[in-house]
Amino acid sequence: MKKVTLIGFIIMSLNSYAQTKSDLLNHLFENKLFREYEYVLKYDTLGINSDSLAYFKILNQLKLNQNAEIIKNFELADELIISDTSFYLKLNIHFLQLNDSIKRVWFDNKLKQLDDTISKQFKNLAKILLNEKFVDTNLIANELKDNYKEYEKFRSKKPIISSLFSAIIPGLGKLYNGRKYSFKNVGSSSKTVDRVNFFIT
Repeated sequence: MKKVTLIGFIIMSLNSYAQTKSDLLNHLFENKLFREYEYVLKYDTLGINSDSLAYFKILNQLKLNQNAEIIKNFELADELIISDTSFYLKLNIHFLQLNDSIKRVWFDNKLKQLDDTISKQFKNLAKILLNEKFVDTNLIANELKDNYKEYEKFRSKKPIISSLFSAIIPGLGKLYNGRKYSFKNVGSSSKTVDRVNFFIT
């Protein structure tokens, strides 16, 4: 019985020690003691697990906009990051706002295997922003689906064709792009009506 109690005590002590290391890093980061925080990460003075170390490095790299480093460390800490929902959301929002090449690396390569709800939604958002063809409309909120369908119709139109139509008849390019009311406003001028009559006769 004494041995079991001793083993249990040792396990609890090790667990609380590991927790204390994470708490210390959280404390340093939250209190903006970044020099100390970076020193601990650089020299790994606490001897924390590789996934936890990568997680805390990414936390710091996000603050410093070190995108290549975040991408490099992500696989080591992906489970920890996904479990921290608010941080994972923040990380995805950060990459959504970057240029297309970095966005592609993050969403196409790094999140490729991840199938949780947040990853799916952000991968879908990235596809929309990158103008990719295959977007899962089931992941778009119902109140936004109609707007997205309108956007899809508009996106499929060719600017050169719109320009040619407008050159022939002012406003016809707007009609081609689905802007009926704009076409009516342009079409109400007498010159446009004359030109339409000229092409008809």
